Amino acid sequence: MGYLTGVDVDMDGQDEDGVESEEDKSVNSNGLAVSLHASKINLSVLRSMNDWAAPLIAAALFAFLTPGLVLQIPGKNSPIDFLNMKTSIASMFVHTVLFGLFLILFLVLLHIHLFV
Repeated sequence: MGYLTGVDVDMDGQDEDGVESEEDKSVNSNGLAVSLHASKINLSVLRSMNDWAAPLIAAALFAFLTPGLVLQIPGKNSPIDFLNMKTSIASMFVHTVLFGLFLILFLVLLHIHLFV
């Protein structure tokens, strides 16, 4: 039973001379990453770990847009009810859509960040 081995091929499909001249310095012979330098780490990735805007905005919107807690759209008796502490399937759907749209507005369109 034969095994396939790595063969270098030119752009025109011809075999190279058989000498492996391409070597990836960041991967050892076992395929594991080696020698990660801090100078190569993207600083925006490190900053995003300290960005508290997303969880704070999501928590505030969740508290404000809970159906019936502050307001309910659509309400039981009118288009908007305030502080009635009741909910319905329609109001859960409307508040979910509003939550998603406000979250996209604040985080994606307005690029709000809070670095701590």
